[in-house]
Amino acid sequence: MTAVRAGVLALTVAAAGVAVAGCSSDPAEANDGDCTVRVLYADHVFRAVRTDHTPKPGRSLTGAEFAGCDDKPLADYGTPTLFELPHADTDQAVLMREHGQLVVYVDKALDPSDWPSAVKTAAGGDLD
Repeated sequence: MTAVRAGVLALTVAAAGVAVAGCSSDPAEANDGDCTVRVLYADHVFRAVRTDHTPKPGRSLTGAEFAGCDDKPLADYGTPTLFELPHADTDQAVLMREHGQLVVYVDKALDPSDWPSAVKTAAGGDLD
């Protein structure tokens, strides 16, 4: 992992900024899909992915919740601020704003080979 990629990863994890009880906040685990910050939106559970760049947000989305490692809503963690990811269906990928940064989130059920092209492009081909 290059120093730049490590820095982007650390920023992505730090930008997510929500310590989920019982879940890992270890950046090393954020790469392999282990439980870090999860978001529930429209009956889908999303997890953060590292990216080389973050696309500009689309329209604002409402009705999202933070989720725990069991994918159930966390009532005491506030409401995530979500946006459409242009050129991606909202059942596959969204953007979340946290502490002024945008982070790409994908449906955790999707295999990286099935990620929308907008996510693959933002990830720079590094699909993990």
